[in-house]
Amino acid sequence: RRREEAGGGAGAGDGGGEEDVVAGGGEMALAEACLNAVKQQAETWEGKGLRRVNFTFGVSNALFVTWIFGAHPEHMWILYLVEVAIFFPIRFHNQWKASPKEVLYWADFCWFANFCAVAALLMFLIYEVSEDTRRVLFAAAWGIGNGPLLCAAGLLGNMLLFHDFNQTASVLIHFFPCLVMYTFRWHHDEIHAAWPHIFEGDYMKDVSLGDIYGYATLVYAMWWIPYTAWLLTCGLDFPRRGLDTVFHNTMRGGLGSKISHFFLRYSREEYKENCQGNTWARRDALVYLCIHAVGSLIAILLSLVCFKSRGMNRLVNAAVTFMTIHNAAGRYTYYMLEGPLKAGRKALDNARAEAGGGP
Repeated sequence: RRREEAGGGAGAGDGGGEEDVVAGGGEMALAEACLNAVKQQAETWEGKGLRRVNFTFGVSNALFVTWIFGAHPEHMWILYLVEVAIFFPIRFHNQWKASPKEVLYWADFCWFANFCAVAALLMFLIYEVSEDTRRVLFAAAWGIGNGPLLCAAGLLGNMLLFHDFNQTASVLIHFFPCLVMYTFRWHHDEIHAAWPHIFEGDYMKDVSLGDIYGYATLVYAMWWIPYTAWLLTCGLDFPRRGLDTVFHNTMRGGLGSKISHFFLRYSREEYKENCQGNTWARRDALVYLCIHAVGSLIAILLSLVCFKSRGMNRLVNAAVTFMTIHNAAGRYTYYMLEGPLKAGRKALDNARAEAGGGP
């Protein structure tokens, strides 16, 4: 049109119009490719749980847990059992469907500790437990819940993603136990008044720091020794059979790359080969488990500080809560802003490369 207005003539105008149509069609194809890429990414996220019903349930559940913790701490242990009954089967189902399967993750210490906690609470419901046994179980649970599990929530980057039940289960096994133990430590009278025949006795005054560290270490050793024997004898071969382990998953991540570089002294190429082929040696697994043990035993020391100071216990719990929310905010920011932009940019670059125009 501009050429016609400038006196370019009908012929020139017709040629220019055809060029405009071709150019417009190319731009429409690029736009369509970008939109399709964003749509595919949205469908992928929806398949992983980013749906309205999941988000609604997740937010409601978080609010309900907060309400129970603040208004009715004497019932927090019951809520923990309910959460376990809901999310553990969902997590196992998702782990079984994963490729490679992730069911062997349940052999890791964090899952083992939660299974022990559930068994202990059910034992209180069914049997009469002596006061000395209650003291031992409380000391071990306090040291584990406010030590290795609580630290793992921060170290592993747990996220309070309302729609993601896998992440919710991770927060549940790492962070929920310390909340339950907080209520047993600082709201013992309310729990005893609400459940006098289940949580009776005044064993709390007899719990010492030595009890906490000693019994927590004993529980950890009860897991570490057989798990180490299993991993070193046959566990390293399971990923080749389609069954992943926490060791292999950790070594593929950022923490594993640091262990590989600073402790195992692998080059970047050797590290990639081990990750891709699951060719880690027994000495690699042993070094990893020794680091795991040292870190866990150090983490138990944090529980001693929390046991002595209610203010410190609150501060640590608040800090971990903030970390899970902050991590989730980063993921949701990616979902809403960075992810679609990245998918559209990649589709645009690919379309231009196919057309010979370069990125």
